[in-house]
Amino acid sequence: SSEAAESVKKQRGWRFGYARHVVNQVKLSAESPKNAYAIAEAGEQHLHNKFRFIRNDTETSVPEAMAKYTDSIYKTAVIKGNGSRVTEYRVPYKGKDLTG
Repeated sequence: SSEAAESVKKQRGWRFGYARHVVNQVKLSAESPKNAYAIAEAGEQHLHNKFRFIRNDTETSVPEAMAKYTDSIYKTAVIKGNGSRVTEYRVPYKGKDLTG
């Protein structure tokens, strides 16, 4: 809502005052799927416009970078092993093994 947005913009001491805005955003999102989608989309758009993308010493916004850099630099591969399957992970920590 516009009231919620204004309240966020006016918040001073964000570190200590953000929690009530998060709770309010969750309440607004829970009112309807339409609200939830609109809030999520607005947040994504805001982040895309705030984040900066740097390649070859050239800085752009994320939307500009997504439009400009269209060549795929990723490849797909399949790796097949022939060892036995791991069924439990162990991480040594303070003299004990954490498992899960």
